[in-house]
Amino acid sequence: MTPEWDINQHPDHAAVTRLAETVCQLPSLTWSLSLAGDAGWPSIEGESFRARLYAVPDRVGDRLQLHIHFERLGGAGAERPWEAWVRCCNGQPREDRITGKLARQFQKAFPPAKVTAYEVAEGKVLPRFVRTAHWWVSGGSPGEQDDITAQIWLFLLQTGVVQESAAAVARYWLWEYLERSFRMTPEEASYALTALLTRYWRPLSARSWRTYIGIYLYRHPERAARRGSGIGTARPSVSENDPDCFTVAEAARFLDIAPSTLYDWLQEGRVKPVTARPVRGRTPVTLILRAELERVKIEVRPKVQDLIALRQGLSGSSYEAARKWVRRQQQRGLDSGEIAQLAMHLGRKRKRRGR
Repeated sequence: MTPEWDINQHPDHAAVTRLAETVCQLPSLTWSLSLAGDAGWPSIEGESFRARLYAVPDRVGDRLQLHIHFERLGGAGAERPWEAWVRCCNGQPREDRITGKLARQFQKAFPPAKVTAYEVAEGKVLPRFVRTAHWWVSGGSPGEQDDITAQIWLFLLQTGVVQESAAAVARYWLWEYLERSFRMTPEEASYALTALLTRYWRPLSARSWRTYIGIYLYRHPERAARRGSGIGTARPSVSENDPDCFTVAEAARFLDIAPSTLYDWLQEGRVKPVTARPVRGRTPVTLILRAELERVKIEVRPKVQDLIALRQGLSGSSYEAARKWVRRQQQRGLDSGEIAQLAMHLGRKRKRRGR
């Protein structure tokens, strides 16, 4: 590894390591036995940030929970600092008080990127609970300190607290951590890291971190295609450079659908792929023939007029209202298959209400 990519050379490395070590001590402490006694908890300062730690009683038993205020150094930063709550499971199953559908809606509505963009655009500062991350520690689990360190680096990158000049080093460390801890390929680690940076926020329990990464490893396009369409089994072999063959990404653009939808169709057997001849040192690539795409375009992918007719028939609305409804779903980013499924779902709900 070249020195410029060594995490030990990062200006905030020592502060993050100390913070992770402090957080991992939480399960062994009670309100009567804290790290600093009556003097309060220490502040941990790096090159980019200062973390002020406050210990408060947990609502479960006599344990502690940590409240951490992050202040950005060397710049104007946000008017209100980002914060983190650290809670302890003590080996027992435990979840956040906000669970289920409400928790998922909150996670999607208030990731750090959206919060920052809104505050910059509107000139307002959102309430503190929106700007607060959650970390969980269970105590004694293998690799927990590495997991907590990774979550701290992820939090610093998501919120922009870490200096931008050194952010690439932190991303590189996270990429290596995913490769090392979850046995990912470089492509899978990049895919999972992108998902974590954009979507991971306010986990519900101590299991959420590894579960979330496992889900995105399972959903990785190459793994999904190998799992669902049986890559490696006997199937016509073609050249990757054949002009009548499309990769999954190219086929999705050809059909005007999301790649994830096309992967679902491959798993369901609605689209028949072929396997490119293996090139030495490379993984076989899943390809789809042009003739198969033409068949799918006619038989599988619903046309807009069909979607309008489906919505009109199931909802009892006028043609114009059905057309506007389909248009709204397209603007939300849904593909034709998802719109058809949504229309049928709403139609079933309407039918049940009418009974």
